[in-house]
Amino acid sequence: MERPAAPTSLLDRAGQLPPHHLGVAYAGAACVGATVRLIGERMHAPALIDLGDVLLWMAGLALYVVVTWYRDDDALAAGVLLGLTVIIGSLAATAIAGVIVTRSLTGGIAVLTFGPIALMWQSIVVIPLSAVLIWVARKVSGEIQRLIGGPERGPRS
Repeated sequence: MERPAAPTSLLDRAGQLPPHHLGVAYAGAACVGATVRLIGERMHAPALIDLGDVLLWMAGLALYVVVTWYRDDDALAAGVLLGLTVIIGSLAATAIAGVIVTRSLTGGIAVLTFGPIALMWQSIVVIPLSAVLIWVARKVSGEIQRLIGGPERGPRS
């Protein structure tokens, strides 16, 4: 019985993780970014607000790269995974950051006042848009690899 080849990079390992592990990793990174952003808003520090935004974008970009090129899901399943992870992870991160910044459970709940409305809107827009973006990225990267004669499999072709 042969063992499957060991993943060679961090992104390969992340691509083999179960979806809920990706969600927890994204939510943790988003929690740090949201906390920094909320602290910056309370202290009126634009640099902290920008740093929080950069951390949130980096977490989202890392999740997008892993789901798009390092997982074997079809485009719709990958779009649902990406969309739901971003939606639920962002809501959880915002609630946790609200509790940390205000030092009150009520503060965390108050931050999520418009959570259900945002969740409905995001689920209508984000999930289909994620599926389309993943499908286009995979098609374009597959065509580029085909034209330059690159490897069949590295990042997902």
